[in-house]
Amino acid sequence: CMQGEAMAMANGDPRYIGYLVGRTYARGFPKYVRDFNTAFLSLPALPSQKLERASSDAEVVVRSIPTEKHGTYIAIVNTGMKDKAAVEVELPAGKVTDAATGTPVESAGGKVKLSLYPYQLRALNVK
Repeated sequence: CMQGEAMAMANGDPRYIGYLVGRTYARGFPKYVRDFNTAFLSLPALPSQKLERASSDAEVVVRSIPTEKHGTYIAIVNTGMKDKAAVEVELPAGKVTDAATGTPVESAGGKVKLSLYPYQLRALNVK
């Protein structure tokens, strides 16, 4: 149910994602919507750039959002229609945390391994 938003995040400027709603608006699949919105809202509203070949899977897109005072935010999006297990993502050097929760994310050699469901967005922060 998050395909449109995930593809916009992966391929466009995520500052311009929006929702059109009406009186009979019903989303369905609330867990996926909440997870996407939580990750999306934990990213700063700043320009991002796509990092080519930063992922071990061609369907997983990685975008970088550098900030002056708060490190670099990383948006990771599975644009595929299947689960992705143990995808390696190359990151800038530093301490990696989940941007939405603040919990540390294990990294080794400048890489993290993530498992992603279809059209999932993960937001990380590297300081």
